[in-house]
Amino acid sequence: MVNRPEQSIQIKIVNWLESKGFLFCAPGLGVDVANKNTRFVLYRMGRRAGVPDLLVWIPGGTVGIEVKKPAKYMMSFKTGKVIQEEAPGRQSDGQKVFENRMKAINGHYYIVAYDLADVQQFFWLNHIKAA
Repeated sequence: MVNRPEQSIQIKIVNWLESKGFLFCAPGLGVDVANKNTRFVLYRMGRRAGVPDLLVWIPGGTVGIEVKKPAKYMMSFKTGKVIQEEAPGRQSDGQKVFENRMKAINGHYYIVAYDLADVQQFFWLNHIKAA
């Protein structure tokens, strides 16, 4: 499996969700399928573009969590200032469509998380606890 920056962040989120007693799943596991026939079969079986990395069941709804790599910064020796070395990960068009559809249903939430703190803050601000 390819090691992407999102993987370590998602593992931290999963460990936190488990420690708090949440019921969740990782529906796509971020696996890109190159074979067109396999993609077609998976589509017929229910796989859809844009589904978030994690789905968390909460009392009265669900939370979709899309994990993205955070921006990477470094100190410029030339200017002595902190500069952005890499841009943060961005949602695909399919993910944006899924987000909008999910948010349109009462009791359902969708967040883009760049680290565990984003998830913890969302759950804390919305007073969400495991059932």
